[in-house]
Amino acid sequence: MISLENFKESLKDRSDIIDVLNSYIPLQKAGTNYKSLCPFHSEKTPSFTVNPVKQIFYCFGCQKGGDVIRFVMDYEGVDYITALKILSQKVGMVFPEQTNDRRSSNESGSAASLPKDTFYELHRKLSVWYQKQLRSSRGKEALDYVSKRGLDDDTLTKFQVGFAPNSWDDTMKWAKQNGISIDLLRTCGMITDRESEGKATKTYDRFRNRLMFPIWNEQSSVIAFSGRLISEDQVGGKYVNSPETPLFHKSKVLYGLPLAREGIKNQGFMILCEGQMDVIACHQAGVTNAVAPLGTAFTELHARLIKRYTDSITLLFDADTAGINAALKSIDVFLPAKLSTKVVLLNKGDDPDSLVRKHGRDALLKKISEAVDYFIFRMNIEFERQSPLTPDTKAKITETVLKDISRIESHTAKSEYCRILATRLQVPEHVVAQDLQRMAGRRPARKPYPRSENSRNNEAEPHEHRESKYEITAEGVLLELALHHGIFAHKMLEELPLEYITDSPTGRALNEVLAHTEQGEWSDASKIVLDSLAKYPSKDITKALFDPEFGPNTSKDTLRKAYADSLYQRVKDEINKRMNDLQQEISQLKTREEKNKLQRKLIDFRKQKDRHYHKLKHESGVM
Repeated sequence: MISLENFKESLKDRSDIIDVLNSYIPLQKAGTNYKSLCPFHSEKTPSFTVNPVKQIFYCFGCQKGGDVIRFVMDYEGVDYITALKILSQKVGMVFPEQTNDRRSSNESGSAASLPKDTFYELHRKLSVWYQKQLRSSRGKEALDYVSKRGLDDDTLTKFQVGFAPNSWDDTMKWAKQNGISIDLLRTCGMITDRESEGKATKTYDRFRNRLMFPIWNEQSSVIAFSGRLISEDQVGGKYVNSPETPLFHKSKVLYGLPLAREGIKNQGFMILCEGQMDVIACHQAGVTNAVAPLGTAFTELHARLIKRYTDSITLLFDADTAGINAALKSIDVFLPAKLSTKVVLLNKGDDPDSLVRKHGRDALLKKISEAVDYFIFRMNIEFERQSPLTPDTKAKITETVLKDISRIESHTAKSEYCRILATRLQVPEHVVAQDLQRMAGRRPARKPYPRSENSRNNEAEPHEHRESKYEITAEGVLLELALHHGIFAHKMLEELPLEYITDSPTGRALNEVLAHTEQGEWSDASKIVLDSLAKYPSKDITKALFDPEFGPNTSKDTLRKAYADSLYQRVKDEINKRMNDLQQEISQLKTREEKNKLQRKLIDFRKQKDRHYHKLKHESGVM
């Protein structure tokens, strides 16, 4: 019997979104897409758009979007399984029978139809097995690694840390010995398949030669795993998480939450770290209210989960650019949820784990006690970035900081932050208040950009939600390429540093695509980016999804050139910005030694830009 997950994929392959939606609403061809009046809200001008290539829909009016299954669910008002049954009838497929039989998946033939207890038991057994591997002869290198990181036996036991052997099939062999089917392993994401043209499908263990961290739900049951590299020489992302499964949805889970509940209750707030090692280091140091997301940005679901335990959070992120940007982005989730947010300002070069190892528990506790209000942190960052204070830099600081302050509901809080900002800028308070009032009534402008002739000829008539011309940034091109051509997404993982991705909606979407690519989930990226449109409406993202410049018929030479040019432009812009910041910093220094040190760094940035230029200028063999 086919598994439900495999049936769903086959069903989606057979269910062309245009044919299915045409049976519900009249679709009209509009360039490369199709349009209609939205069936989910009242409108006079069609804003409901369907992309036949990506097999997705999106309404620019009410922000509903998704795949063909989501449409049936929303239109028919039914649950997921019922939507699958309706679709299967439309395309002539037989829906697989479900069973509550608790026999092994070898007997039932369908792992996806088994009760969840079966999945929980598999994860529990795997966790025990991984822990045994860590303490076996094959786990010596991994055990040496955790020892160097300062983790003691009590902590390893508390967090059930294990080790996945450096083998392509050890997990499969273990499963076979224990009467567990390959289908069950696959459904739980513990193995993966790779298809090669003209060759048989190869199945292998997802986790190999990695430290294994069990991921628990709120009831302390293991629902997934996160594997971490133990050597800098290893290939792949630092962390690899289980994919989405019947048990595991990473946007709803915080690592370490069951172990942190008591600490959160006692301390009255939750500490949010970036990764598992930081959480473990905090707990070992006695900071037991620490948790972390799992390889994804914070979501509204995370915020709802946090609200069940506390209204106050403290962000404890790395002191590097990526950590600072992650803290800045988080307010988009925490502010609407009315979560009081503070930020710990670590020293450069430190993260929570390294701070504890170098300076001990008291140093970490001191830093946490010095956490500052998010909006003060926002000001601090902008004052560091826009130094020295001039009329121009004051204007830039005001513009950036007020964007966040303007979103606060409390007029009293807005007034107080404006007073603090005005004092630090050394300007009258009413001037900042006027800027805030002006910003509240203004919509951001976008420079027009003449699209390519081909794109212009294929474009449908614009409606009230879109413009026919707008600027296509280098980052926008990279987003399009990453979404529609997976090989470029994989190249960006190697060639585009995370800190070179901007904090714009386009940058956030690009980061989501690359994060899913790194997890082996590139095919899911379009839906994730589509979901983000409801939170961060963006014409660049909309264009990348529904009207790409670089679609499937674009020549390889054009794709290569677009990738090389855009990557170089993004890297160059970021390096130039850093060089300008350094030059401003150098101008403020007094001693020759300090100036020489930063000037050497400036020279390194110039060399870095030159290296990127020469490499990308001669880019070839991408495809």
